Amino acid sequence: MSGGFYDYKNYLMNEWIESTEDEFLKIVEEDRYNDEVYLEIQKGIELMKKASIYMHRMDWLFSGDDGGDAFQHRLEEDFKSL
Repeated sequence: MSGGFYDYKNYLMNEWIESTEDEFLKIVEEDRYNDEVYLEIQKGIELMKKASIYMHRMDWLFSGDDGGDAFQHRLEEDFKSL
């Protein structure tokens, strides 16, 4: 496994994202909030996903698994797949 700068704790972010998405689906189904709240939650989930990508890429960069060029290329590719 590559990385390690964050002691692999950055992978918790993906668990948090998944839990947040599950909870979001639940509250939408229960119609708990108005549309503005749902939009803000969706923005938050998007930001969490972007933060996760940055953490993953910086982890590999800081751990020496990627150089600067690879960091930038992989970051760009990860954002395209988002």
